[in-house]
Amino acid sequence: MNWVKRGSVQMKPMPGTLPATANNYLGRQEFLKWVSRGGMKVIEIPTSEYLSIAGYLDKYADQDLDFTDAALIWLADSLKERRILTVDKTDF
Repeated sequence: MNWVKRGSVQMKPMPGTLPATANNYLGRQEFLKWVSRGGMKVIEIPTSEYLSIAGYLDKYADQDLDFTDAALIWLADSLKERRILTVDKTDF
């Protein structure tokens, strides 16, 4: 799998290596348990940043971004991260 560059942020699709891939009810339950044990950090997007995210949708309109893609780019930029690991194989 190759890294896909979106501006200054790189994204790489990741095969379903999360606990139980979260594709079914039990998988979602395991995924939420994994998150609750600190498996990942959940970050809330302040409503004051929605216009910034909309800016990414405009900037990359030719790449058919959805809100989640644009929010990940916003988050990476906000945290000064340059690479994102994603399970979204459809866009990348």
